Amino acid sequence: MSDKAFTDAINQIAAQAEAEREQELRDEKRRQLMGKVRRALVFVFLVGILACVYYHQAELQHFASEKLFSQPTVVQVDAKTREALKGLRAQAAQRDQVLNEITK
Repeated sequence: MSDKAFTDAINQIAAQAEAEREQELRDEKRRQLMGKVRRALVFVFLVGILACVYYHQAELQHFASEKLFSQPTVVQVDAKTREALKGLRAQAAQRDQVLNEITK
């Protein structure tokens, strides 16, 4: 291989390496830009959700108080449970009384 052909090959390799480096720099800048755009869109989306919640705050509070928090309270459940347990105890007392009469 002559010196001129060798020099041309080296120059071609250097040019390709430089083109690849420039392409990588452009790709990195594009990735950074897309990251900024993505963050901005997420920010706008979240601000939109917060604004919507603020705008419909009264309706949401009404819905929450009517649907979500209208379940029986612990005191009400305890009162119902207490009545059920009294009924079960009465049945158990009757059963024990019958068993005592049978076993005598």
